[in-house]
Amino acid sequence: MGDWDSIIDIVGAAYLLEALDLRGASCGPLPLAAARCARRTASCRVPAPATLRLLEGFAVHDDGIAASG
Repeated sequence: MGDWDSIIDIVGAAYLLEALDLRGASCGPLPLAAARCARRTASCRVPAPATLRLLEGFAVHDDGIAASG
């Protein structure tokens, strides 16, 4: 189900940009966090490393929220 959800999000956003005749979109700094990972005692960075690589060049900030156990 997750793959279809992502496709719907992307197509929906593209449709709205076109329908509203917008030439672009922007966002503020994206928050980074830590989360308790399943089957691990340590926290994991959120977003995942692969997503962080896609975000290279974007403004990000640490939200300061500690991982919960």
